[in-house]
Amino acid sequence: MDDLTDFYYFVEVVRQGSFAAAGRALNISTAKVSRRMALLEERHNVRLIQRSTRSFEVTEIGLAFYERCVAMLAQAEKAQSVLQQGQDEAQGVLRISVPPALLTYPFQAILNRFMQTHPKVRLYVEMTHRRINVIDEHFDLSIRVRTPPFEDSGLVVKSLAGITQTLVAAPALLAQFGPVTALSALDQLPSLGLGGLQRHHYWHFVDHVGQVQKHAFQPSFMANDVAALVSAARAGLGVVQLPCMYVHEAIAQGELVTLMPEYVSIQAGVLQAAYPTRKGMLPTLRALLDLFEAEIESLITQDIGLVAAHLAT
Repeated sequence: MDDLTDFYYFVEVVRQGSFAAAGRALNISTAKVSRRMALLEERHNVRLIQRSTRSFEVTEIGLAFYERCVAMLAQAEKAQSVLQQGQDEAQGVLRISVPPALLTYPFQAILNRFMQTHPKVRLYVEMTHRRINVIDEHFDLSIRVRTPPFEDSGLVVKSLAGITQTLVAAPALLAQFGPVTALSALDQLPSLGLGGLQRHHYWHFVDHVGQVQKHAFQPSFMANDVAALVSAARAGLGVVQLPCMYVHEAIAQGELVTLMPEYVSIQAGVLQAAYPTRKGMLPTLRALLDLFEAEIESLITQDIGLVAAHLAT
């Protein structure tokens, strides 16, 4: 197949009326233009231009070829504009995975704003607790929470924010069992656990002198879904340790209260965005990551502030 560059040169030669003028327009030498046109004619055994030292005339077949070349190059420019648009505008399909609890808060609101801002995007969100293989399963982005040390997954991983926890219970539960003034008092209250039927459950705290305290408990209700645990805590079924962002609303409404203000719950992990590569990143993904970075940390910091304000009252 011929090089489209030769077609482009030929069109410019016809438009300019000479090899020299075409060379100046193309910013290449006259000799190069002449040589490329001669090779084009030789490959197809045709004469496109009758030329001599004094005359320059496009042949009949040359004119027909010129018209086709103009049309072809116009289509090529349109095709190139599609590629350029794909580099500049957020559009097309974007596949992401998010843990169910994170989609409930705060990601759903952020995704809503993203779709309102980028109406040409088609967004597929898979809510799952399992570890997504981003590359093999053809996801563009995985939002996840990880604890150190972080594994080397071969992905580009961006830390969005730290996940801070707090210990909460319903006022009715505390009215029944009394105030909690020491870690040992937690043993008298029913508890809720995030996870499955593992043998040991622990809450981790940092005391006022910076020492890590690990408190064992046996939950009466366990779930791998944060929303279920928040609902159970609101119903007075037990004490639970959860990220601030999931309980701040219930705290603000007086449905839950924070416990043990002298102990700080150890960070639950780091909120991460994992994606295959930075090279050739789709503008759609770039736009979503920019939005996450702009909003996530401020939202989580706001939640921690609300919890801290409650502790101070």
